[in-house]
Amino acid sequence: MDSTYDNITDFSATKLISSYDSLLQPLQRIVGYSERELVREQPESAIADFAVDAMREMGAKSCGHPVDVGLLNFGGIRNDMPEGAVRVYDIYSIFPFNNTVIVAKMTGKQLKELVEDITANGKIQPMSGVRMTVAGRKIVNLTVGGKPVDETATYYLATIDFLYGGGDRIFVSRHCESFESTSLFIRDALIDYIDGLTAEGKMIATKKDGRVKVIKNVSELDLDE
Repeated sequence: MDSTYDNITDFSATKLISSYDSLLQPLQRIVGYSERELVREQPESAIADFAVDAMREMGAKSCGHPVDVGLLNFGGIRNDMPEGAVRVYDIYSIFPFNNTVIVAKMTGKQLKELVEDITANGKIQPMSGVRMTVAGRKIVNLTVGGKPVDETATYYLATIDFLYGGGDRIFVSRHCESFESTSLFIRDALIDYIDGLTAEGKMIATKKDGRVKVIKNVSELDLDE
């Protein structure tokens, strides 16, 4: 590469490219800063924990009432979050699909059945507000808000419409009494959440918190947990 790189000869191409500047500029806006790179990994990752926690909080804010549990799918998280400046573009690359946030109402029994069905499929998906121990494809311990699930109580679960309708073989619709839509795309919910952190002078500082524990068999379960 030499100085001829700076000599523009195809003005029609330059004009075409520049016509998109106004559309691309909003994607370059810095919404916040991350203390570290958040990398995708299973059965638990910092980026999944961050995203599902943020979605649950924004779902509650949109609906105007507490939300007990959040649920996402690892397949919907398509990129890592960079260390340092986080732009709108980065959030779009992590969540490129037009999935909207919904809040489903269910009993504790329905919640347990939902989590059991997900685990029986051989996958552990990102969840918020819960701690669980999994042996093979079976849930051996599940708490919400630090307490055992009350099968007769009412719980609210924030998730995306993709999972409500059976995406990734997850059928939230089969395990709830009703749902309300927030009309928020998941990526917009995260952008709003990060904007809020930045306004408070906070960085994205999520670490894995051990909400998921995988054991080989029930004999390894610590009953004092």
